[in-house]
Amino acid sequence: MNNILAFLKGKKTYITVAAGVLTLLAWKFGYVSADTAQTLFVFEGFSGLAALRAAVANEVNNALDQLEVVPDETSTTPPTV
Repeated sequence: MNNILAFLKGKKTYITVAAGVLTLLAWKFGYVSADTAQTLFVFEGFSGLAALRAAVANEVNNALDQLEVVPDETSTTPPTV
């Protein structure tokens, strides 16, 4: 399982985009109905947002680690260096 996760690291957004293109082509060429394509586009949109959110969170954590700043869980203000 770790091998699969290591392989997918940094590729989830690209996989989601490829799935969207395949869905678009399948709909345009008549392999799936408009309702099915719309449902797939919704799922692909949410998975793309989840992948983007995870990437941003990872970058923020990496930046905080480099600054050696520990965020305060109860504070609403950004940490100061």
